[in-house]
Amino acid sequence: MSQDFEVRPARVADAPAISEIYCDTLGPGYTSPAIVAEELTSAPRAAYFVAEAEGTVEGAANAVWVPRQEMLEIGNVGFGYVQEELLRLGGGTQRFGLLENVGVRPGHRLHGMGSALVEARLRWLEDQGVGFAYSFAWKTPAGSPAEPLLLAAGFRQIRELADFYLEDGLVNGYACPYHGTECHCSAVLLARPLPRA
Repeated sequence: MSQDFEVRPARVADAPAISEIYCDTLGPGYTSPAIVAEELTSAPRAAYFVAEAEGTVEGAANAVWVPRQEMLEIGNVGFGYVQEELLRLGGGTQRFGLLENVGVRPGHRLHGMGSALVEARLRWLEDQGVGFAYSFAWKTPAGSPAEPLLLAAGFRQIRELADFYLEDGLVNGYACPYHGTECHCSAVLLARPLPRA
């Protein structure tokens, strides 16, 4: 199948489209154009990518790398209860890469856009000297769309984490599209070494 879209690094002008895609995919209020623009301009260890078809942003994804020292400070990066496991799995790596969100508008799903966004983030993490990548694939009552993309990219499933987003809803007001602020969705922790062979 020919690719009828282009994946490129995001620009500040893409912030409204990225925010809209993430909120449509992950729930209303998940982020805002201002938050995305702020991360695009002031987060040197983070990167956003967009998939553009016919001049319109139809998919988005982001990643961040974390120095080992910050991973050692349990709780500093969030998800503290799995950081020890990630440190063990990552061996002596000095930089860990987190593949955060990925979203594709419904009319463009199942055409390779999600896979291309995973690939762009992995290449960027490798270019940053990251030695180990991980992700938390959201598992809803409807399934886990990101998990197959990550498995196809060489990640392996580590474990499922029940009620992973519950605290985010109760403390930060995140409203899951399936459960509201009392989110009982789980996350599947997946990981892989970098660089790829």
